[in-house]
Amino acid sequence: MRIETNLRGRLRNTTLPKSSGLLPLFEAVVNSIHALEEAQAQPEQGLIRVVIEREPSLLDTGADGAPRGRPASGDVSGFKVIDNGIGFTKANFESFMTLDSEYKAMKGGRGIGRLLWLKAFDQVRVASRFLNESDELKRRSFSFSPSGVTDAAVEDPSGEGPCETTVHLLGFEPSYRTHARKTGDAIAKG
Repeated sequence: MRIETNLRGRLRNTTLPKSSGLLPLFEAVVNSIHALEEAQAQPEQGLIRVVIEREPSLLDTGADGAPRGRPASGDVSGFKVIDNGIGFTKANFESFMTLDSEYKAMKGGRGIGRLLWLKAFDQVRVASRFLNESDELKRRSFSFSPSGVTDAAVEDPSGEGPCETTVHLLGFEPSYRTHARKTGDAIAKG
């Protein structure tokens, strides 16, 4: 017999200390590492890129509105984690859709990382190019919020391109943002 899950209730019962607001980012990076391992990428070919998004700040532009040429100084508002691993294949998507999944248990995964995303961020958007079971390039995209997964689609990607996944963490909750590290170097040293 199937047991139902209430995502909002599960989120309410998932703890994330305010001082650990960057843990969801680190969870996304660990997922990228696992995706590279699954793709059996050579170390020199594997790519994980983290983009820090910031709120606009008056210190970032001159009187004419042009960029001042220094690192952005506004509050962190979100992150993008981009990798060229295996992507959101059918198996990976099914695991994502299963709370407390055991899919990555052998690698130390507990199946709760995406819950932590929603503790500190309003929503997550995922876009992934991957090879399906017939070695055809496909693109899977969806949004993830406390309401669940929406706008899920699998389609033929326009043009060609390598496998690539972008996990976009949007709307960094102020209570977590306030306690998080601010600079790129401090975030990287985490």
